[in-house]
Amino acid sequence: MDKAEERLKFQLEINRRRQTSGGGIDSGPPYHVSGIDMMYFMGRFDPLLIRRILPPELEPAGTEWGTIAIYNVQRGWGMAPFTAFIMGFEIAGDAPVDGQPRQYLHSGLCSGRGGDILRSRYNGNYLPGWSRQYSVDGRLIGEVGQDEQILMRMSGNIAAGAFNHYSGTNHYVGRMADGALHQFSVTFTGEFADLTEQKVEFFAGAEAVLRVARPIEFYWTAALRNAAFTFSVPRVLGATGLPDEDNDGAMLLVDMFSHMGRAAIVVDREGHIRRVNNRAELLVREYPEGSDWVATGNLGPALREIVRTLDGSDGNQVSPATVIPSVKLGRSIVAQAMALDKGVFGEGNAVVFLDDPSAAPETMPVAPALRLMGLTEAEAKIAALVGAGRSPAEAAGDLELSVNTVRSALKLIFDKLGIGRQAELAKIVTRLESRAIA
Repeated sequence: MDKAEERLKFQLEINRRRQTSGGGIDSGPPYHVSGIDMMYFMGRFDPLLIRRILPPELEPAGTEWGTIAIYNVQRGWGMAPFTAFIMGFEIAGDAPVDGQPRQYLHSGLCSGRGGDILRSRYNGNYLPGWSRQYSVDGRLIGEVGQDEQILMRMSGNIAAGAFNHYSGTNHYVGRMADGALHQFSVTFTGEFADLTEQKVEFFAGAEAVLRVARPIEFYWTAALRNAAFTFSVPRVLGATGLPDEDNDGAMLLVDMFSHMGRAAIVVDREGHIRRVNNRAELLVREYPEGSDWVATGNLGPALREIVRTLDGSDGNQVSPATVIPSVKLGRSIVAQAMALDKGVFGEGNAVVFLDDPSAAPETMPVAPALRLMGLTEAEAKIAALVGAGRSPAEAAGDLELSVNTVRSALKLIFDKLGIGRQAELAKIVTRLESRAIA
């Protein structure tokens, strides 16, 4: 077999792995997964049960809140597909930067390669098992078990109304096989709807496998669909257990852009790579220089140059688009950089978008992404409308605000984004919501 034939054989194997989310390849954390459906129940549990289940090193939060959840993952390099079931209680300690309390995950079942990774790197409390979700006459049902035995069932009716966009970060602690407590975060974006008439049932045999915890009452229950998760790098729980703010912020950003259909890389102004989402990772692996980027943690010269253009005195937040040809791919990648808010990500950081013009476009609301550029929720809604071509008067009508309020907000928006007119805002919004930049 000559080198050309060997190369073809190798490429076919690569293609097979990519179609099966990487096969046995270990890309290492952080892990980016998508195409997720989830049932998420939060409720109140018996405080005596919580104290009995929690390890002695951890203290209950005193809220008596806990979580039961099922999710299945369709896509994710080196990890998917897999299914998972988790149970946890809120624990005491300083809340992370977004205010969401940390939870100790005391039990769970998971399947597939993703399950192997979760058990070996994130939480030794998980055991091999499976979960599934289905719908009967409009009622959503989730089941978990081992082998042929069903151990638990949760169910609920999807409330009337459309699914809404939802994003955030959850913070967890798990115990590893060596006894060490590990902390990690999971950022997520997706669509959610409330569930009503909730029910959780544990069946015979569950007590032998799980630390069974039946909720006394439900506080918030929801179904998520089309979600994307990013699992952070797990770390040994420290004295304070505080997560890295910058790490969580960067994770949330790349996860959000992944759900928007954007290949995104968070970098500093010297081109040092800090976070890569799953879409960018797959695209980078196809580009001739991509393996060097992954190995060295630095962008190639062409992309470093477009990031440096953001340092100009004119305060531009978006660089010119750069077309990067690839003989290997037989097409070009289009790249563009955008400055990030220093209050969220520190001084001198940017996000680089990589676009394959031949790929089908995907869009979602841009207001959440605008918030990560330093805007408030209200400012982000105004910026999204005006940047999409609505006049201040039209935006005011859509948001039930006065025109003067919108105009005053636009002055603050322009100042925060370092721009001076509506056309520049339109450029930013277009960059966020459209892949057709070639």
